[in-house]
Amino acid sequence: MRRLGTVLHITPRGSIIVRTQKTPPLGGIVLNSRAERVGKIVDVFGPVKHPYVSIRPFTRSKSSGERRSHIPSGTSDVNISPGAVVYVQRPPTKVKKAPKRRK
Repeated sequence: MRRLGTVLHITPRGSIIVRTQKTPPLGGIVLNSRAERVGKIVDVFGPVKHPYVSIRPFTRSKSSGERRSHIPSGTSDVNISPGAVVYVQRPPTKVKKAPKRRK
């Protein structure tokens, strides 16, 4: 778990904007200070030295207990406010299989 940065603001569509010191991996899972999953990194933009990161928050579906990445009303289940410190967890890496040898 690595510090990502502080939350600048939450957009009207519900995305969380964070300013960071280093470029994080796309698809990385974002955690709050209590190690609860907040969302997923979907975009990195802005200057190279101090980029901005767009995070799509996780929400729970009302009918089923599964998590979704769509926020219809601009609110999420996780209470996150501007000024909160968030952390990033690296996405799981896929293991590449060695190519088959020809005889």
